[in-house]
This record gives sequence, C-alpha cells and structure tokens, in this order.
Amino acid sequence: MNFKSDFFVIGTDTDVGKTYVSSLLYHSLNKYNFFYYKPVQSGCYEKNGILTAPDVLLYVLFLIFHTIKTWFVIL
Repeated sequence: MNFKSDFFVIGTDTDVGKTYVSSLLYHSLNKYNFFYYKPVQSGCYEKNGILTAPDVLLYVLFLIFHTIKTWFVIL
C-alpha cells in the first residue's frame, strides 16, 4: 500500500486527544513508512524546578519503546 496523502489532526482545545489520536494513527500506519511530526507543543508545567511538556515526554518515551521493539525484531 502506498500512501500519497498527509494527515492533519486538529483540535480546538487543550487535552482533547490530538496527540493520542496521532499516536494511534502512527502506530497503525507505521508499517507503511508513515512518519509523525508534531510542529507545535504548547503548555507545560513546573516539576521540581524544571519545565516539563507532557506531550514531548510522551513522544520521547514512545520513540524509545519503538526503538527497543525494533531492536528485538532485528535480533
């Protein structure tokens, strides 16, 4: 299957599930060479004196998990 389209996930408010839906799309379409790009991250909170962006943290954890899963498949 060859996709020649882009997907845009758009929402009008914070915490409505845009990142969650995007991760589901990525997970489902990854086998077709689908890429995920989040150009804007807004909102953060301070934890232990450090600004933390939950969506970015979730994305980094997802990339780590995906990379480890790929390594196990290769082995």
